[in-house]
Order: sequence, then structure tokens, then C-alpha cells
Amino acid sequence: MNVNTTFFLENYSTILMKYFVFMFLFFPSLLIAQTEIKASLYYDHDAYQLEEKHVQKIDSIKQLLITQDSITIRIQGFANAYGTDRYNVQLSKKRAREVQLLFDTYHILETEGYGALESTSGKNRRVDIFISRFMHTKKETVIIDKEVSDSQEINDLSTLEIGDKIVLKGILFLGGTDTILEESTSVLQELYDYLDTNPKTHINLIGHICCHGSIPSSKDGFNVITKSYSLSKDRAKAIYDYLVDNGISNERLAYEGRAYLEPLGKGSKYDRRVEIEIIE
Repeated sequence: MNVNTTFFLENYSTILMKYFVFMFLFFPSLLIAQTEIKASLYYDHDAYQLEEKHVQKIDSIKQLLITQDSITIRIQGFANAYGTDRYNVQLSKKRAREVQLLFDTYHILETEGYGALESTSGKNRRVDIFISRFMHTKKETVIIDKEVSDSQEINDLSTLEIGDKIVLKGILFLGGTDTILEESTSVLQELYDYLDTNPKTHINLIGHICCHGSIPSSKDGFNVITKSYSLSKDRAKAIYDYLVDNGISNERLAYEGRAYLEPLGKGSKYDRRVEIEIIE
């Protein structure tokens, strides 16, 4: 997620999006300070509880923020000009507080409801999320077991048989994108070597994403590069493309995205993963 932090939501300025995409893809260590980005969620009349479409957008934002330091967030709720002033203030506060619950691990500067805006337009039934103080992308590290570290081997692929499925440890992506981080090079090399020395082996690459909320969903995460809800599939395909580009026949490879359907129950960092399945 080349922090084209124009957070893939409808109101973002095209110029600002291109700026963030460029800066974070090509200069990820640069300091970007005192920049504020706005994302908006829109609601049905009288509604304040989050719908799946809202959760998906917030999840995509949070995936991007994983790679950022010094984040502060302001959350502002609004209503349109139906109802009494008191009702609209209460409704807008409820909208803001529901959104705050999904950002509970971040530094929240403000959560407030401001009541009705001037017109009855549906665009006024919204919550604005302001994200500021982007500093620099974190240096991602591969966390592996000591045993694996001691042997200088990240994944043991040698014992795999047809039907086996394992998580590829050490595959890292830029938040919210299918861009593979440089730290993943050794894992990709391991996978390539395994396929190169086992020419009859066929595999399926399976991408997964996290943060499905209380109900697992087939709705995929948002990829800010492709601007489509296909993040888990795109990440599996990124590994597929790497292998094909390096000489592995595409007839031996398949890929798919499983979105939020298969959480492991161990926490978000475990749910964001790519698995390989031996199919032949």
C-alpha cells in the first residue's frame, strides 16, 4: 500500500493519491509529517451501526496503518437535516463512537458528533475519519522460530506430500497492497528452489486477509494499487507471478484468494498469510 493513503474512498483527491503512491513505493523511508488524510463512511437514514461495507473500508485502512508510525486519528460524526437538533447530535455521536471501537489500538485525538449539516442530502449522513502525522514506514522483520533460525531455513518444504497445506512464514507485503517486501526474498527463493528440484510438483497459492470482525466474510480486502476488492487473491497472484517470471511453468501453479473466510483464531497477524497446498 504505497501509502496512497487516499484511502481508497470516494472523496479522495486524485493528486494526493498519486503523491502518496509515488512517495511510499519509491521513497518508503522518507519522513511525511503533518499531513492529514480524510476518509468518509456513509449511512442510511437513522442508522448508526456499522455495516459490512463500513467494516471492510476500515479494515483496509488499518492494514495500511500497520506499516506506519506516529498515527493519530480524529473521528467526526454528522447527520443530515431531518429530525430535531437533539436527535441529530445523539445520532452523529453514536456513529462516531461505533467507528472508534474499530480503532481502539490507535491514538484517538477526537471522537465527536456534530449533529446535522445544512441539507437533507444523504452525503451528510456520514462519519469522517482524519488520519494524520504519517512519519515513516516501519522496517518489517521476519519473525521465525529459533529452531528455524538456527538452521537458516524459514520453511521446511522437503517433507510435503499431496494434500498438505502450510503457511509460508516470512512472506511480507506493504500494507493494503500486493507489493511484496524485500524481506521476503529468502522465502521466495526457498519456494522457487523447492519447485525447481521437484519438477512434477504442482501447488495452489492461497491468500488470506485479517480483521473480518465477528462474522467471516467472502468480501475481499481493498487493494489500493488496483483499486479493487481483491487483496487476498492479488497477494497470492504476486507470488505466482514471481515464480512464473523466474521460470516455473504456470501449468504447475494455481492461486486463489480466501478473503476473511478462514481466520485461525490466533489474532490478526496470523490471519494475514499466504499458504501453499500441494495438489499434485
